[in-house]
Amino acid sequence: MDEITKYKENGLLNNISPAGYFHIVDLGNTALRLAAELNHALYRQYELEKDNEAIRKLNATLSESNNIVVE
Repeated sequence: MDEITKYKENGLLNNISPAGYFHIVDLGNTALRLAAELNHALYRQYELEKDNEAIRKLNATLSESNNIVVE
C-alpha cells in the first residue's frame, strides 16, 4: 500500500479507480504469497534430496555388510 501511495503522489495513478487500487494490492499480496510458497517448496525439495542421499548411503552400507544387492 505504501508503494501505491508513492505512485499516487507522483501522479502515476491519477486515472485509476478505487477498485483498481484494490486489484493492484490484491495482485501484490498474491505475488507475495506465491513467493513464500515457492520458497517453502524449494526448501522441502532440498530436505528431500538430503533425505534421499542419507538413505542411499545407509542402503549402500547395509548392502556391503550383508553382501546383498538391494534395488
